[in-house]
Amino acid sequence: MNLKKMKRQDGSVLITGLIFMLVLIILVGALSLSLNSELKIVNNEHRLVQAQYYAESVINYASFYLEEDVSETASFWTGTGEVNPGKAKEIINKLKAPDLEIISLRRMKDNENYILSTNIRYKGVRDNLMVTFAPFHERLGIFDKVMAAGGNVNVNGKTKVDGPVTAGGDVNNQHNLEGASDIQENADIEKELALLEGFLEEAVKNSGTISISSLEYCEYATDNGDHIILDIDEKIVYITGNLTMDKSLYIMGSGFLIIEGSLNQNNGLLFANYNSDTGTYTDDYAILYFRTGNPNPKMGNFKGAMVGKSDVNIITEIAKGFEIIGAVYSGNNLNVNEGTNVKHDDGFVEVLKKMADKYDIPDEIVITTYKMVDWMEF
Repeated sequence: MNLKKMKRQDGSVLITGLIFMLVLIILVGALSLSLNSELKIVNNEHRLVQAQYYAESVINYASFYLEEDVSETASFWTGTGEVNPGKAKEIINKLKAPDLEIISLRRMKDNENYILSTNIRYKGVRDNLMVTFAPFHERLGIFDKVMAAGGNVNVNGKTKVDGPVTAGGDVNNQHNLEGASDIQENADIEKELALLEGFLEEAVKNSGTISISSLEYCEYATDNGDHIILDIDEKIVYITGNLTMDKSLYIMGSGFLIIEGSLNQNNGLLFANYNSDTGTYTDDYAILYFRTGNPNPKMGNFKGAMVGKSDVNIITEIAKGFEIIGAVYSGNNLNVNEGTNVKHDDGFVEVLKKMADKYDIPDEIVITTYKMVDWMEF
């Protein structure tokens, strides 16, 4: 009796165990299917995100080749606006994405705006993106500086400034510099200085430029006995030789004075837009550009911007109240000597723009970049 009962109990335990194992197997199988399904969803989501990332990266890369008048742009696009196939491969290599396929990448022009559209496939997932870029005009950063040099700024004596000082190299003897709101060394400003110089070089070649060998033969120069007044208002006056001064020179008006040769100051000082009788400045700004040589201008009161392609050596007599109101730029080294006094005033930038419009000079004093203004993903 007891033996039979025990056998029945063993059988029921076995059946229960088998049922439990079966349920467990079913649960494990269901969990496995669920995990596989979740894994597929996760993998698919990952591919979707990656596809979006690569579509954005393709557009971002192509955005460096928007402008039509840039040589690199011509080789990036075909005549129909499609990307050059070789450049498409270059993008894939740059992104290190061998599974990426750029089905299409196109540039279109809409007035001043550019539209880039791309259709890409990444591991079976496609993504389409269309982005509109609008021009954004930004003036050169050096215009915010009171003094800037592509090489070193050498402060050789006590110097007063009102504004930031920037050098592509070093600012030496900073202990002599008083009033600088900021001092930057090893700054990347060579390109901006080159753009400004390039703009002024275009002015030299302009058909409206007044070329003279000396002030003696300039109809806009008036000899007032102890000084000469040169009217440059809305003019480009280009002295093709040296400028020799036996008396002070007063440059008047908003315009350009470009000197090809050396500045020889036997006597007198260099003034701009200053009335010595009233002791006041006019509302004008003169642009003085030295194309060659290493000018050593002895400054009176000067209002405007002074630009030198090579070294510039500035001398002002602060003890007599002389000052430069505007900015001083040198393509190489800028040497400021004892008594130099420069106060930043960027009003000359408007003169550069107005002269560019008047004489149809390529406006390189403004850098045009393109910013994203519309985004459509589909």
